Amino acid sequence: MKKTVALSIVLASALGLAACSKPAEEAAANVADNAAGMVEDAGDAAGNAAEGAMDAAGNAADAAGNVADAAGNAAEGAMDAATDAAKDAAKDAVNTAADAAKNAM
Repeated sequence: MKKTVALSIVLASALGLAACSKPAEEAAANVADNAAGMVEDAGDAAGNAAEGAMDAAGNAADAAGNVADAAGNAAEGAMDAATDAAKDAAKDAVNTAADAAKNAM
């Protein structure tokens, strides 16, 4: 914003000088061309920065998705392990109870 105001002041001054003489008119035209180039460059830089920010946000979202997937896989693995352990414990308990019942007879 400050650059735009400064460039506008320079441009207005250059145009004021242009009314005085032909060489001043050429100088004003050069200043105007340079100012336009600077504004265009600033616009390009802003566009590049926005594109970089969007890419970074996309990468962060991808990474968050990968972390969520890994957490889901870990939870699923833990549930499977707990289920298997519970099944094994139940089988052991049934076998122990059956053995105890046989021995009691």
